[in-house]
Amino acid sequence: MLDPMETDLAVHAALEMELGNAHRSGDQDAIFRYAQQDAWCFRSAWVRALLEQWRDEGEDAKLRRVMAAFARNRTKTPHIKLVKEIGRDQEIFHRIVDRPSTVSLSKRFGQLANQSRLSEESIRDIYRALQPLLQGTAAFGRVDHDLFDRLKAMLDAIRPQG
Repeated sequence: MLDPMETDLAVHAALEMELGNAHRSGDQDAIFRYAQQDAWCFRSAWVRALLEQWRDEGEDAKLRRVMAAFARNRTKTPHIKLVKEIGRDQEIFHRIVDRPSTVSLSKRFGQLANQSRLSEESIRDIYRALQPLLQGTAAFGRVDHDLFDRLKAMLDAIRPQG
């Protein structure tokens, strides 16, 4: 069984990667979701850098919004539920990437929304959050499927044992 501290670190690392990538991809709201989901968000260098930038630029409203999101932190979400959601998102991402070449991204988003209990916008959000992971892994137009093995290994590291 994993030590609870190891589990917390693994969850933090997974959220930092997912939402940090979303932020680097231009998602301006990623920091607010991160503050709401990870009680350790202020340990992340990109969060500290952005907060210092906002402080220096006088962006008080953004700073208050981050703190409000942090105050509503969802880390209280049961760990098992969080692991299930991460696994679900990874599976959806894999199904998007492995779509038939005749199916457009937009159509695939709709198909997956119909097959899941998620909205099409949620499917798009999953793709936007995880898509930066594909950069540098594709060779000759093919996806390096080791990426999915690495994502699964990260999820397995935080999955409760027993």
